[in-house]
Amino acid sequence: FRSLASSAMLGIHRTTLHRILAEAAADAEVVTGAHVVRVHPGLRPRVTVVEDGEERERVADLVVGADGIDSLVRAAVRTDLPTDYSGSTCWRGVVARRPDSPAGAMQWFGAGSEAGLVPIDGDRVYWFVAARARMGRTTRDEHAAAVDAVRGFEEIVRTHVATDPETPVLRHDMRYLPTGLRTFVAPGVALLGDAAHAMLPTTGQGAASALEDAATLGVLAARDDVDDLLAEYDRLRRPRTQRLQQLSHRLYRSGLEVRNPVLAAARNGVFHLAPTLLAEIAADWMLRWSPPRR
Repeated sequence: FRSLASSAMLGIHRTTLHRILAEAAADAEVVTGAHVVRVHPGLRPRVTVVEDGEERERVADLVVGADGIDSLVRAAVRTDLPTDYSGSTCWRGVVARRPDSPAGAMQWFGAGSEAGLVPIDGDRVYWFVAARARMGRTTRDEHAAAVDAVRGFEEIVRTHVATDPETPVLRHDMRYLPTGLRTFVAPGVALLGDAAHAMLPTTGQGAASALEDAATLGVLAARDDVDDLLAEYDRLRRPRTQRLQQLSHRLYRSGLEVRNPVLAAARNGVFHLAPTLLAEIAADWMLRWSPPRR
């Protein structure tokens, strides 16, 4: 096994982030409990929703599909793009910080498996464990399954994963969009986050890219011409996110797809030889981003 550390990454719990965003949008009208069933692109896009058991149609100036990898809104842009399964599953948990917890993010690579520890707010540590598995496979005790998956890892990993988690351990199969969309937009419609560019979590940039998308749309929303807004959004966001998609696939092939212990040892040896500076340069490229000017 080989560990890599980075001081360039700061972690925040998703619940904390949700609270910050909700507080910032306190004055916005938010409708909950409405299920979108159809989106009709156009100069005045229409959205068919089911509310209180009744189907209603709403007309909008702009429809933003931020509805995840299984996006219904994506069908308004492209209908023939199924998701794919990577061949690996991932467990995630949050525990209280321990005396041996790392000061920065750390990641370990095994044969067909990976693990990582990331300090986050609230004096806590987020951990993840990924391993090869059949799609859809589950167990009664996912925490025990995660502990079993890190039996061969260093003690610092095993102790963090074995600690009682703050909330139940999550398990999700690692899926992605296999090919890049030719466009993230349709008349009156924009795709955001995983709906547009669902990538493997190997770069840790899935949620971060969605926030970049949202910040870009927030700036461009000041434009009066929706067609101009959408064209600029697509121009700004598609190249960067699709490069990150490609990078996430390459990292997956050099990580979790390497199941032969001899090949894994050779790969880890290369990692040992790579200067820390190279890792910092790569991280800087991923993390360095600024929204467009207003």
